[in-house]
Amino acid sequence: MAGLPYKCVYEPSPFSAPKGKMPYIVDQGKKIGDSGFIIDDLKRTYGDPLDKDMNEAQAGTAYALVKMMEEHFYWCGVYHRWIVPENFEIFRSAMFRNYPFPFRQMGPRIFRKIARKQLDRHGLGRHSHDEIYDLGRWDILAASRLLGYQPYFGGESPRSVDATCYGFLANVLWDPVPGPFRDEMERLPNLIGFCERMRQRYYAGWSADGKT
Repeated sequence: MAGLPYKCVYEPSPFSAPKGKMPYIVDQGKKIGDSGFIIDDLKRTYGDPLDKDMNEAQAGTAYALVKMMEEHFYWCGVYHRWIVPENFEIFRSAMFRNYPFPFRQMGPRIFRKIARKQLDRHGLGRHSHDEIYDLGRWDILAASRLLGYQPYFGGESPRSVDATCYGFLANVLWDPVPGPFRDEMERLPNLIGFCERMRQRYYAGWSADGKT
């Protein structure tokens, strides 16, 4: 989105990352972890073509929306994929199918145990099944209300907030695991349109069915 050259590197586990979780980048020999700090460092190093003309209200709204996605809706997604038994079986098959045999067998169990502990410590995991799904649906609805009739969360053209929102919303709309979050998305045409615009603009060679 910012026009910077990059190369994707896929690793089987997050343990080599500087903070023990993905994503992280290596830029000019320096490892940087956490998407927020990555974007901040890239802006300071290479300039800010996406967000430089935002006013204070826009910047504040964008920051609040990013944190809602990263620090709240993310955990609803963790519960949906890792904890609900029938969803976990589908997600495990899709996510770990290309990993070597020992990790393919043990990795999902280890990460599921970690996810359960993290959800409890966060607090969201202490809610009931239905309550967690309500909280996630409210996040999706809030995103729809903030998008309104704009083509992008940043307005007429995409900004860094759109990268975050697309990452989460596309994972709901084209999730191999069905459920209440995808149902909520499918009744909000502005979010579907947003995801399609982002996909066509930045990932035109990728189809939602995963065939290309």
